Amino acid sequence: MRICRSMAAQPGGCTLSLIHFLGRFHVVVLHLPVGILCVAVLIDFLSRRPRFAELAAASTLLWGATAATAIATVALGLAHFSEGGFSGPDLERHRALGISVAVFATLIWLWRLRDAGSFMRWQPLTGVLGLVLVTLTGHYGGALTHGPTYLFELAPAPLRGLLGMGPARAAAANAAGAQVFDDIVHPLLMLRCGSCHGESTRKGKLSFATYELTMAGGEEFPAVVPGDLVQSELYARVTMPRDSKDAMPKDNKTPLTPEQVKVIAWWIQAGAPRSGTVAELKPPADLMPLIEAEYARLPH
Repeated sequence: MRICRSMAAQPGGCTLSLIHFLGRFHVVVLHLPVGILCVAVLIDFLSRRPRFAELAAASTLLWGATAATAIATVALGLAHFSEGGFSGPDLERHRALGISVAVFATLIWLWRLRDAGSFMRWQPLTGVLGLVLVTLTGHYGGALTHGPTYLFELAPAPLRGLLGMGPARAAAANAAGAQVFDDIVHPLLMLRCGSCHGESTRKGKLSFATYELTMAGGEEFPAVVPGDLVQSELYARVTMPRDSKDAMPKDNKTPLTPEQVKVIAWWIQAGAPRSGTVAELKPPADLMPLIEAEYARLPH
């Protein structure tokens, strides 16, 4: 009760805080309906063969479990959404598809209960549809955290062509030839900050998804002021003591290492350029080994 009274003094009070707390469990529970649905579809396909016919008895129970966990996942997802910071078409698709999975699983469960024979005649179609729904839902959920191209950005050239993504930009042979923002700073920001400040998830209306969005800053402060570390809120937040309420990233997520902070600080002091290779921007001699080490660790 003491905790609840202290929360009640905040906007939204105890109830809203509890909703936001429970919403964080969406990312844990969401794996349950995906896994159970996949097992249910597998059981249904196997039970079509006489030697596995006895497996059909488990199907109804599995579809009921899929429906229950999918409904719980949707409820927690809506609670998580109420926390704010989520927007864009990927969010709308993820939410609509997540609700569709819950409705679909519930209907399949009821169908299986009432007329298993009729259901099995349509089972190949419903099985494929169920797998497509959870795959698309998961894809757009992942896009909220990692960006819409995350899944395929390292795909082989033929697959990129089929997806209409065009050829990937050739990686520089070494750090000296790498583009400072595109190949080093931007990947570091997305790696450690992208889950909260990506394409669709924009806490504080701040996104690091592109150079333009990075420079636009958030709702209160500019994230980056070219040439000025003191006025650059990004630098201030990542160098605060970890126990500070304003330190980033929050929620005990892995922060930038001191070496990564030094690389980003150098880029800001160099004027935060959109383009230019490491060699062209001439970093200090003592910083070059750090840049080379970070470039070697990043995917390209």
